[in-house]
Amino acid sequence: MGLFGWLRGSSPRQADRHPGPSQEGIYGLLPKGAVWQLGPDPAGDPTVFVPQQGELAFELVELEWRHDAIRAVALVRWQERIVGFGLLLPVSDGTRVDGVEMVGMAAGGQPVPQGKLEWIIPKGHPTREVVLASLGEPTNNFVRLLEECFGGPATTRSAIPANSGIICEMVILRGMVEPEKDRMTARCKIFMRTSNKEDETYAEFFLNVNTLAKKIWVSEKASQYRAPIVGWVTGEIRRLH
Repeated sequence: MGLFGWLRGSSPRQADRHPGPSQEGIYGLLPKGAVWQLGPDPAGDPTVFVPQQGELAFELVELEWRHDAIRAVALVRWQERIVGFGLLLPVSDGTRVDGVEMVGMAAGGQPVPQGKLEWIIPKGHPTREVVLASLGEPTNNFVRLLEECFGGPATTRSAIPANSGIICEMVILRGMVEPEKDRMTARCKIFMRTSNKEDETYAEFFLNVNTLAKKIWVSEKASQYRAPIVGWVTGEIRRLH
């Protein structure tokens, strides 16, 4: 499914015309007549963009919007344990460039490359990089929570060591970013990969951020990614470079 495939009424030609942010900091600009379908619109009223049923929610107990990165600590109480992780989002200095490969369809239904569309990431806006950081015991507890949520057997596996991180890719699907107001209300997709191939180490999940409400929550993309997600968090899967 493409980046804008969830949007009713959109076509590939309409949706791909500008995947970067607007001058107002709005991501995922909707084609005329399209309606956002995945719950409250993160680019709209931040008071209604909150965790939904079935999503794992955390409190942003620490949040620092620095000149080079957004740093956050997310925690929640689960049973008698504190569960959480750290988050580091490098931000642009106003010169970073992002882009997407444009692909069309030939008459026979085959994909045809149509070049690359590029844009400058505005100053203070997240880049495609994200680091999920271990907090030690709270992240060990996160492994226990994932095992229970995914229906697997409970183990004694630990998370990656404290103060180490998992380098991932992040795409903002829809949202609004205003660095001067410390605002990021966005629905994002996280990609965990060791290479360009979607092999047994590859995983995706959704990450939702509302810095105004000081909430962050995650939700599943597909059950096939459960095992690799746990593998990444425990360090059994690592990037090769």
